[in-house]
Amino acid sequence: MLTRLAIVACVFAASAVQPAFAVQSCPKGVEIKAGGIRTVAEIIRIKRLHPGQQINFERLHLPHADFSGQDISDLCFSNANLVHSKWTRARGTNSRFVDAALNASDWRGFEGRGLEFQASTLDRANLSHATFRRTRFGWTTMEHVDASHADLSGGSFEGGSMASIKGASFRSANMTGFEFRCGLGQGDNCGQDSSDVSLVGANLTGTALLMASKSDWDLTGATIANTRLHMMQLDWLRRSRIAGPVLVEPTSWTPARYDWTGAAPASGRVALSRREIEQVWAAFDRPETPGFACARARSAAEQYICRERSGEEADAPSAFAYADRELNDAYVIAWRKDPSVVATQRQWLRERDACMAVAEKWKRIECFDTAYQERTEALWRMAEKPDLASGTRIYADEQTAGFLSAVEDPALRRKLARGAFWNSWQLVIVESLGRGRLYARGEAMGPNYHLGSLNSPEDGMVYDPISGFYGAREMCLAGYRVCPLVRFRGRYLEVGPEIGVDPATGDFGINEYVMTGARAQFERLVRVPLDRGDVVRLAIRPDPEPRRGMY
Repeated sequence: MLTRLAIVACVFAASAVQPAFAVQSCPKGVEIKAGGIRTVAEIIRIKRLHPGQQINFERLHLPHADFSGQDISDLCFSNANLVHSKWTRARGTNSRFVDAALNASDWRGFEGRGLEFQASTLDRANLSHATFRRTRFGWTTMEHVDASHADLSGGSFEGGSMASIKGASFRSANMTGFEFRCGLGQGDNCGQDSSDVSLVGANLTGTALLMASKSDWDLTGATIANTRLHMMQLDWLRRSRIAGPVLVEPTSWTPARYDWTGAAPASGRVALSRREIEQVWAAFDRPETPGFACARARSAAEQYICRERSGEEADAPSAFAYADRELNDAYVIAWRKDPSVVATQRQWLRERDACMAVAEKWKRIECFDTAYQERTEALWRMAEKPDLASGTRIYADEQTAGFLSAVEDPALRRKLARGAFWNSWQLVIVESLGRGRLYARGEAMGPNYHLGSLNSPEDGMVYDPISGFYGAREMCLAGYRVCPLVRFRGRYLEVGPEIGVDPATGDFGINEYVMTGARAQFERLVRVPLDRGDVVRLAIRPDPEPRRGMY
């Protein structure tokens, strides 16, 4: 029961923090102070003097060095300046570069495996047609790297705040089994910039694209099979060649949900076939429609709302289609309660249509925005109190996962909901035990693993018909007759504010049941249409020690 569910709220969720990438030094071996070395020949001579041994060169300053055709196995270069160096047709195993400057280096035709680049710089390096099997790039900057047609199979890129892969090209590369591992923290994110990355035509069989919020990678023609990613990456695959299942993996920011489920995140892995992914794409697209059929749009305002995202109004139509859909939801519920709402709705439609007479673009947008906000709120106030029978459980997810409500196949929707649980930045689950006893629990995750929570009081929540919020019986914020926690708006769920100021006295109020902070926030959530059995299958378990959110 959710009466006993609670999150130990803390601004920083220590249990969820992934360890920062620790820059390793060279392994134990023959130590060479390389400041006086002036030629590659000297390095090769030293290597021959110590056959089969690990040799570590510290502070080598050899820009434009030419290692072409050489064997660099078991060599480690730390704090090295090797900009514009040449490694064409060289070879090596277990070679390491630690804090090495390799800007604009040339690796074409290189043959290697088991290499490590740690906290190094490979900006503008040419890795095309090179082989780097089982190679690890950790906290390494790779801006505008050309790794087209390279073999990077079995390797990994581990991000960090100082890393960057902006503009990197992996076109037609063999990336089988490669892992991009990037989280939310400064120690494990994808770096300062990871935009404009090309994986066009790459082989991504078994590849992991595990990252937080990057969205502009080009996977056109890439081979997808047993590819591991997060739910937000599914949209990247529209132009890919899907040759096998896609595995939606739990994120690095959801271990805090162990206490929700009693299960490891691996239990949240979801395998999707191409047919199922196509249904997901259809659901992605479906929410962009308004509450009326655009094919029957008659007025100029309706045509404006339905207009494609092009031209001068590119930023407006989709937003108002979304607003119109919610208004329609509110209208239907209000009409069921009071059919006379039809007359006031017709009057409002005339007022809305008058916005088209506003000539200036942004003032017209403001006119539409105000009209929709005010009318939608009025309709919600007219709508009846939600009927939450005993035993009802409601699962609400962030709007980026709101496409779940548009998935028509119930079995697929259940599968995706399980994946969303382990992928969501924000979610809330509400349970009704009847006789007015309603309980809620929620979690919001923000950058750097900042964790926010929502908890209901142990004796349940009560309903305030004025604000529409369910909340604690005691008042905590000015303007609310309950301490506000959750409010239903049709298929949407809103979380009450965390703080407030009394305009009359200036007193500062705190909602102790909602704890977020500067980086983790509860935004508007979308209710996922699941029955009680579906939600129970998410395996939510009780917490034996109920408690409020705490500062």
